[in-house]
Parts: sequence; C-alpha cells; structure tokens
Amino acid sequence: MDTNNEENENLEEISSLEDTEQQTNEIYNAGKVEASKALLKILLKKKTILIVAVAFLAFFLLLIFIAVFDSSNGNQYVYKKVDLPKTVTITSSDEKDGYKETSMALEDYVKSGTLLYTKDIDADDAYLKELYKVVSITLRTQAISKNGNVESFYIPINNVSTSNKLYDDILLQTKGLIMVDVNDNVLDAEISSFCWDGTTSTESDYLIHQANNMTLSRDYMKNYLPEMERDCPCNYSNVMGEEIDEGDTDGLSASCWYMWEENKSVTNNDGTTSDETHYYRTYKARDDLNGLSVYGAFYGMKRYAKNYDDMLRYFFGSNITYRTIYDNSEELEKNKNKNKNYSSLCGTADEDHNLFSFITGFEGEETCDENNYRVYDKDRAKYTVGHGITNYDI
Repeated sequence: MDTNNEENENLEEISSLEDTEQQTNEIYNAGKVEASKALLKILLKKKTILIVAVAFLAFFLLLIFIAVFDSSNGNQYVYKKVDLPKTVTITSSDEKDGYKETSMALEDYVKSGTLLYTKDIDADDAYLKELYKVVSITLRTQAISKNGNVESFYIPINNVSTSNKLYDDILLQTKGLIMVDVNDNVLDAEISSFCWDGTTSTESDYLIHQANNMTLSRDYMKNYLPEMERDCPCNYSNVMGEEIDEGDTDGLSASCWYMWEENKSVTNNDGTTSDETHYYRTYKARDDLNGLSVYGAFYGMKRYAKNYDDMLRYFFGSNITYRTIYDNSEELEKNKNKNKNYSSLCGTADEDHNLFSFITGFEGEETCDENNYRVYDKDRAKYTVGHGITNYDI
C-alpha cells in the first residue's frame, strides 16, 4: 500500500513538472513573438533605418561589382611600351591563283578576326566567352609581333562591322592584352583555325600540328567542326592554280578546294581557232603549323573544363605573362584623386543616371573639374541616401 502511494505521488510530481515546463515554453515562445512584433513595429516606424540599410547594402554590392569588373578589364596588368602598328595588313588568297591585301586598324583586326575565327560556334555555347579571350589576345599579340603584317589564307579576314554584347564585354576585359615571354619580349604568336595532320591522324582521332601530343576525337568534334575543318587535312597542297582534269579532288571532299574553269582560245591544225575549257584548283586549307589552334583550344576547354589561360599556356608555354599595350596610368591617377567629391563623369542628362547617383544622390551646386568629373559643393548640398530607391532623402 505504501509503495503504491509513493508511486502515485511521484507520478503527480512528474506531471506537475511537465505542466510547469510546458507553461514556461509557452510563455517563452509568446515572448519571442511579441519581441519580434515589437521590433518590426520599431523598424516600420523608423523608415529611415530601413532606407539607410537598403541603400548601404546596395552601395556595398556596387563596390564589389566595380572591384570585380576593374580587375578583369586589363588595369591590373603591367604596361608594356611597344611600337603599335598604325594599321594591320592581312595577306590572303583571292580564292584562285593570286593574293589580296586588306588593311584595318589594330583593334578592328582583333575584333574582326575573333568573330570570323569563331563564327561557326553556337552563340549560346558556354565556352564561347573563354574562346573569345583566347583568340583576341592571340590576334593582338600576333599583329604586334609581326609589325602589322600578317597572313591568313584559311580564314580570309575582312572588316566586320557587326558585333554582339558578349564579345563587346570580352573585348573590354581583354583590351590591350598581349603575351610576352620570360624575357618580356612580345611573343611570336601564330594562329590557325584547325590545322590537323593528314599523315598521323587516324580514323578515330585528329592530331593537330600545333600540339603534337593533342589528339581530338573525330566523333566528338563532328558536332562542332564546319565541313572544311572536318574533312580537309592542313596544307595538303600549296600549289596555287594547279591545272587538273575536270572535277579532280584527289579523293578529298570538294569543300577542300577552290575550283574553277577558264575558256582559252586554241589554234587547230587547219588554222582555225576554237575555245577549250581548262580546269584549275587551289587548296583552301592552307594554315599555319605553329601557335594557337582555335578549335583545338575550344576542344580542350569543352572536354576538360579549362579556361582561356589554361589553353594559352598549353599552346604558347607555361611561362607566358600578360601585359597591356595601353597605358592606364592617367586614368588610374584620376580615380585616385581623393580630394574631390565626385560620383561620375559629367555628361548629358541621359548619361547622369548611373548606378552610383541612383543609390546615393546629391542635391546642390554641381561643377566639373579638369578631368571632367562631377564635383559638388558640400556646404550648400543636401546629401541623399536611398535616392532613386525610395522617396525619402535624409
């Protein structure tokens, strides 16, 4: 009997403790809810706190964006003074038995060449961005190392006026960049589209001239290579305007050849004249055996998840260094002028709405300094935080 009473008393005591704990948790949770509601009411009443928080968060993100962008547009590279060619002259085939020359400004050559070398690659391909970097840096280096005189028989380069936003962004990031060797000399760079060795390549793999240990799966590359790159070994024939029997392609694809016919007058045995048709051909896939393979680099990036720097070092050597041919010191000096209170360059009304002034605005007298930056008179100005995000100016 006593034992049963003790057990009942213990059970009542445990039940009482559980009830007390439950009540305590309910009070605690209720307190948390009330505290949260109270904090929210304070924040809602103090709109300026929210405004300041949003504005400074946005400004912080802006600074990060500027830092990332600035680190990718060439400003971090050491300037190298070089003799810049006034124009780049490109010698190419006229599709028959002669040559033609085209001239353009250096950066026009870089842009046009990059877009033409990559024109057959899907614009949505994830690695096109990296390939743009590879080709643009190589073309600029090539033009300078050759004093503005280059050859391009495989991809005839003319001035391309059109562009696209992706390339324009990459051009800004790689503007002025070239490669130098360990002695800081401009690299003697060459470029080709897809120069594969017709002797050592197999039925299953291409072997490219530029990197003798690099083999590319034919089955994989058939999805990306245009017909000529896919079917025509590099430099199979260097004879210009070779006379042939009609339709003779040496067993290769007709896409490998420029083929044409000409009528020539001949004198017959009886003294009369008549026209005869003669047939000629010139091999298209004549390309450089050294330097960069554009499709080789593309394959390396896609198949092995490499970036532009990996591929440039693969083709030109691990000891290359990047330099910029444009002196940014004047622009950098402007940005280090700490005695000025400026947000952006002076400009038209349409140009005024940059991201900085959208987030943090000034209301006051504005003037322009000698570097064309906006300068504000702080004594007479009203500084606004959250300007453009809310209607509240603090």
